[in-house]
Amino acid sequence: MTIETLPFSITVSDLTEAQGIVKFENNQLKFEFQLIGLFKSELEIKQANLAIAQIESVKLEKKLFGTYLLIRARSLKAVKEIPGTNRADIKLKLARRDLPAAEAIASKIALSISEYQLEN
Repeated sequence: MTIETLPFSITVSDLTEAQGIVKFENNQLKFEFQLIGLFKSELEIKQANLAIAQIESVKLEKKLFGTYLLIRARSLKAVKEIPGTNRADIKLKLARRDLPAAEAIASKIALSISEYQLEN
């Protein structure tokens, strides 16, 4: 089984964004990111995990000016370590060249959510 790594960015504020990678393995999303700002960048790489039990839905959104992976968590606590979240929603901005990897990850997450719901 291959593990796709998906580069992303999240708008945190007008002057700051989180840039990193996300991968789906062992039934959880694993985020690694750095905060990049106009005047200051953090060199520290931060990590956050989101277990499949904490994910309500996933959707790949293709728009004219961008591609996004939309992840809705089941609680605010689940996403507290991930910057730029809006309520329990995570919006990962993706490069068009990463669309095949994004489709694969979105498909795997959706399948895992369905399997989790059937088991519980």
